[in-house]
Amino acid sequence: MEERTCSSAKSLSLVETPSAHKIANPNSNRYFVLLQLETGIRWRRQSFRIFWKWKSGSTPGRPAIPQTQINVIKQMATENPLWGAPRIHGELLKLGIDISESTVLRHMPKKAPKTTKQRWKTFLKNRSAQIVSIDFLVVPTITFKLLYAWSFSHTIDAGSFITI
Repeated sequence: MEERTCSSAKSLSLVETPSAHKIANPNSNRYFVLLQLETGIRWRRQSFRIFWKWKSGSTPGRPAIPQTQINVIKQMATENPLWGAPRIHGELLKLGIDISESTVLRHMPKKAPKTTKQRWKTFLKNRSAQIVSIDFLVVPTITFKLLYAWSFSHTIDAGSFITI
């Protein structure tokens, strides 16, 4: 589209459309288009996206690796649980499979969290005979005097308490 300036505003007639205004010159068969600012910016952004999508190729991101390589990674990780991503990556390079270590790590099966830690409930159950609870209380009365009390609790077994 050519941009031209018009010298005589009287010879132009205005035709309105939803996003632009066309100005027809009765002396020629050319139109001048007056756009709203938002329309021009939107068109520019759309053409910019289309151009760079065409320029950058068909699909964005890394190329996908074949499913057979993913299966090899999973097989090596399950058969050798002590091997990490660097070791498996090195073995794959020896086999002639050239992929990055981060790709190996991404396709390795996730390991379950270690459950060797003792849970809080197990800790309390195992040590219930040694646990003593002591509390100091201040109790205000109706006459605003203060009563002081000590409270001792000791467990006999897992479910019963002695309060002194």
